[in-house]
Amino acid sequence: MAQLGPFQGHRFTGDNIDLIHGNAMDISSDGNLLLSSRNLSEITKINLQTGDIIWRLGGKANQFRFVNDNEGFAFQHDIRQLPDGDITIFDNQGTTENPAPSRAVEYKVDEKNMTATLVWSYTHEPPIFATYMGDVQRMANGNNFIAWGAPYEGPGYVIGSMTEIDPNNNVILEITFDQPYVIYRAFRYQWQGSPDTLPDLAFNNDSSGLTLGYSWNGATEVSSYQLYGGSTPQSLSLIDQKAKAGFETQTHLDAVPAGMCYFQVAAMDYNGKEMARSAVISINEVTCPVAK
Repeated sequence: MAQLGPFQGHRFTGDNIDLIHGNAMDISSDGNLLLSSRNLSEITKINLQTGDIIWRLGGKANQFRFVNDNEGFAFQHDIRQLPDGDITIFDNQGTTENPAPSRAVEYKVDEKNMTATLVWSYTHEPPIFATYMGDVQRMANGNNFIAWGAPYEGPGYVIGSMTEIDPNNNVILEITFDQPYVIYRAFRYQWQGSPDTLPDLAFNNDSSGLTLGYSWNGATEVSSYQLYGGSTPQSLSLIDQKAKAGFETQTHLDAVPAGMCYFQVAAMDYNGKEMARSAVISINEVTCPVAK
């Protein structure tokens, strides 16, 4: 493990001197501060009442003995303490001058015996080197969600943006952004979206027939849609029902029933309950005007 950070070789007379580069913090279970300092390759525990340093883990001033880990961490991001007291770190490991596979790590820290035991780690295969940034999130189901920061483009390394793995390090999900897009932090949560807008309904009427497309951007609870049509906005009846299919669901009519020129769509939840309706649209505003 490198003992100093990326500031090696910096001129102390330069305009910018970044000796510490604090990049993440967490409150420990005893109410003190855990600080990640990338350029020191150090996690520092600080007494929040006095400002005194309680201990230093990693880097040149390391006070712990690493167990089950010959490398230790370097140039890290994202220190977090888990409910059982262990800490997770996104371990960047290398520099652009000396690339190394980045990894997510978990240590059991014994503050009495001053040991840091590596109890879990994950290194992508083939390897990814995050030149900077990145994080690891321990999810409620035991999975880990990892963001690979700014990945290195060079021989022996692949580009990756996010990886979710199960407790046995099996890959569940991978996402890769086109370069040069990078990720500072990424988190995965259950999310329920309830837009304050109405569902959208649009149409295309040509020689092949009438196609109606409908969607409700941001709504996560939609299971299906009910499509209504009629000769007046007040006399709409159900003409189609379809399960939600991706961002936009469509209904195609080879021939439109005589007089039917008004349409509306209703978004339905998983219990078959109507959530919201779109505005009524007209496919021929000359003969079937809709009030604006």
